[in-house]
Amino acid sequence: MKATIASTLVLLRAALTLARCDNGPCDDPAVLGLATSDCQKHHIFTARGSTAPRPGHAGELIRQVCEGLDDCGYEEIDYPASGGAQGPGAWCKSAHEGALNGQKQMTEYAERCPDAKLIVIGFSQGGSVVLDMIAGGGDAQVFGCHQEQNGPLDKTKSPANKVAVIASFGPTVRSAGNNYTLKGGENYDGQSKRIDSSNKILDTYAVEGRLRAWCNFGDPICAKGSQPSDVKNHLNYFINYTEEGAQWIIETVKNGGPGLGNPNVNPVSSTSLHSPASSASQLPSSPATVSTSTNPVVSATSPPKAAGTPSPTPTPNSPSFGIPTISVARNTWFLCGAVIMGSLFFLS
Repeated sequence: MKATIASTLVLLRAALTLARCDNGPCDDPAVLGLATSDCQKHHIFTARGSTAPRPGHAGELIRQVCEGLDDCGYEEIDYPASGGAQGPGAWCKSAHEGALNGQKQMTEYAERCPDAKLIVIGFSQGGSVVLDMIAGGGDAQVFGCHQEQNGPLDKTKSPANKVAVIASFGPTVRSAGNNYTLKGGENYDGQSKRIDSSNKILDTYAVEGRLRAWCNFGDPICAKGSQPSDVKNHLNYFINYTEEGAQWIIETVKNGGPGLGNPNVNPVSSTSLHSPASSASQLPSSPATVSTSTNPVVSATSPPKAAGTPSPTPTPNSPSFGIPTISVARNTWFLCGAVIMGSLFFLS
């Protein structure tokens, strides 16, 4: 018992020394101070993962992006971010609502602030939601429920033609075989495939250099068939890829992207978008407008696990999908707590 307490204190002490919030929901004042709906030169729309407290796991990424861009802030997509624990069909209703609300928020903001460059970031369920917002989605069976379909934004009009970057981490609903997805999960479907019309639209953003997705091999959410799988591979995106993601977003926004009139960004070849992708695949950046159908999505994260017994595949009911954590110990403590609580859930 004494050894256990001592080990716990060591973990807490280590977590207290960390100023970042890559591991979990980020309520750091340095992040929360960037929240605004005011007109800005660079404005981020972010969608959190299932059951995650606001503003979600991407807080440190948002902070770094705004540190690299002048006149920058963020607003959250207003949606429940519900998981399976909230009842039958809760995830599908939540994701659908997120897609529609996100389109509405982007449209209203772009009307008020026509000179703003828009940046869209999502994780897990939020990673699917942002793809649904941009390209339409739904009409899929996910976690035992049916997502209602939603239509895409019109790429030729505002707000879509003001979107500089779309970054999706561990999206729940995704299709294998595209070259804008990185980290080994690109050859696997998520919990459900995206509808063809959505994939075709996303391809155009990828060719323009405006879209990138991160999906780890072994992530049981965004790369369902990759084995061995481990929930840690869904939770470590912002531990492993915050700097990488921030650098790409900043450079893409500053360069403008081919779709925004600057040829200096390397787009994905349209001929390679659905050829078998390697884990080193490269990606894109660009803009969007609203349409009329409805449907949302989810996500996952982390690298291949070393040889050994695979961990059980998580579900949207699992506590690992957005565990509220105290901000002071959010790093080491969040990851340890997620793994422990996830294990207890599957044993109950």
